[in-house]
Amino acid sequence: GELSLKLESAKDDEEKAKLQRETRDAVIKQLKKQVRGILNKITPTTFMDLLGDFTALLTKKDSGHEKDGYDQDCSWDQEETESIVEVIFDKAVEEPLQCPTYADLCSKIVEVQIKRPGNQGSASIFRNVLVKTCQNFFEQNGENAKRPSDEIVEKLEAATEELEKKKLEAELNIQRNKEKRRITGNIRFIGELYKQNLLVASIMHFCVLLLLRQQGDEESLECLCKLLETVGRKLDM
Repeated sequence: GELSLKLESAKDDEEKAKLQRETRDAVIKQLKKQVRGILNKITPTTFMDLLGDFTALLTKKDSGHEKDGYDQDCSWDQEETESIVEVIFDKAVEEPLQCPTYADLCSKIVEVQIKRPGNQGSASIFRNVLVKTCQNFFEQNGENAKRPSDEIVEKLEAATEELEKKKLEAELNIQRNKEKRRITGNIRFIGELYKQNLLVASIMHFCVLLLLRQQGDEESLECLCKLLETVGRKLDM
């Protein structure tokens, strides 16, 4: 590609490093686009066919991007895996009814990685990134975590003009609703991942506590009831 040609003609290490980063960013962007394209089409009926497309991405075969950083015989690396998991979590929040299908897909990807030739034991970088993503979610939503809505609250407390206060109150309401949707959407998906034995019980305990802290919020209580209905039998409280 064009970036590869620029890389070959780079004059110094700094320029080469910059071009390598640009090449890498292009690879990640293309991979995320491919993943989102597959998820846009996936349903219980198309699942097995599209699982094949996903495993083709996993082995990097027939991707047409070998010259831009894809190797024929290796799995996704850490950065690629993180970008793929990010897309899957975003789609799960956007389409909560698809959470079981996306969780099933994650389970199959982990299974494929574990069974790959040369893999030692039960190692799966994909599963490790799923766990890390959940941990990041908890850190971002813990009791002492600072959210974007907190910054709006600070501005609102400092505001003196009535018009500015009304504008900030509207902005705060929109932001808080957005945060609640993301929290409940992520927790629904995390519950489905737990059902697939991809996560441990302590993660679910945190989700329950997080939902209980959303005081007086009907959507959070509904999510909690659905979560307990989904994983309650499996979960030892």
